[in-house]
Amino acid sequence: MHVGFSAFTFGLLNATTDNESVHCLRASGSQFLSRHNLILGALFAGVTGDVTDDEVRKKLLDVCGRNSATLILGQMYLAITRNQNEADTKAMGSFINTGGGR
Repeated sequence: MHVGFSAFTFGLLNATTDNESVHCLRASGSQFLSRHNLILGALFAGVTGDVTDDEVRKKLLDVCGRNSATLILGQMYLAITRNQNEADTKAMGSFINTGGGR
């Protein structure tokens, strides 16, 4: 997990729905709809359940809202210091759950 987003979509009328991705998605535009997207990175952060449920959706948005340069640098640091190709998901989950280094 070394990128901020799997996709950044933009359109005058943009519907970014029903996707499966590794990283968070960003939808933007004059009018846009972003819903029912399944994010593997959020699963590692402990977000489970029906993404159409308001409480689960809020958790998903909270995790993706923390997807910042701090989080990406934290992922890179964990990958480098553990001498691995990918960041340790358990350690990354604890990093995310504590606020992404904030």
